[in-house]
Amino acid sequence: MKNFFYQVNVNYKRIVWRNKRFFFFSLALPVIFYLLFTKVMNVGVPANVMKEWQLNELVQMAIYSSLISSVIVVSNTLLEDREHHFTLFVRLTNNSYTRYYAGMLAVFLPLTILAVVVLGLVGILVNGVSASTVLWLSFIILLPLLSIPLVLMGMLISLASAANLVNLLNQITMFFMAIVSGLWWPIDMLPSWLQTIGKILPTYQISTIITEVMNKKAVELGNFIGLLLWTIFLFGALLVAFKFIRRREMQVI
Repeated sequence: MKNFFYQVNVNYKRIVWRNKRFFFFSLALPVIFYLLFTKVMNVGVPANVMKEWQLNELVQMAIYSSLISSVIVVSNTLLEDREHHFTLFVRLTNNSYTRYYAGMLAVFLPLTILAVVVLGLVGILVNGVSASTVLWLSFIILLPLLSIPLVLMGMLISLASAANLVNLLNQITMFFMAIVSGLWWPIDMLPSWLQTIGKILPTYQISTIITEVMNKKAVELGNFIGLLLWTIFLFGALLVAFKFIRRREMQVI
């Protein structure tokens, strides 16, 4: 356990505090989009629902921040570790791949808390968004837990054979999920067939759960089941990919 916490500490330093790009893409970019959506692209929103709409947009941008850090930052970090033979170091020491990936989860999931805090402060100071302390705490606790499928998705993408392919899959995944699941604009604006696809994506299910909690509405169990199925599927896909990679390495040896 001591080795695990030491590895988590090292990962925080090398991935977060020494990586200024993380703060821009995972924090500054969602804040910019939030201000753009709530201060510029708010024409037509009735005054009586403006505060609720601004709160919902805050939720969407927090999930968008989690999507960026979980998919892009996770996959690129794991890819860089592989290219710089850090994973080989893990294999040659007493550390295991299980501990290595668990350490990554321990690094990236809490970072979503930082996104909620930053966006929450912007929403309160700029738009006067209000919610009870219990709701804010619920938001802070729920988002990291519900974001596990997104981190698993980033881990799976990192196993692509080349850096160019990883970056391509990153961009496709991020833009597709942000657009189709309704993070950038209401999902009702999309064609019905695209809405059907969007509603089965984990980002939509995360958004629906947290929005219902923040607006004090009944939470549908189906979205939790959907996220659980995504988690099982992605975890299974990772196990299959690891076995395939290990078999290929043994054949090379």
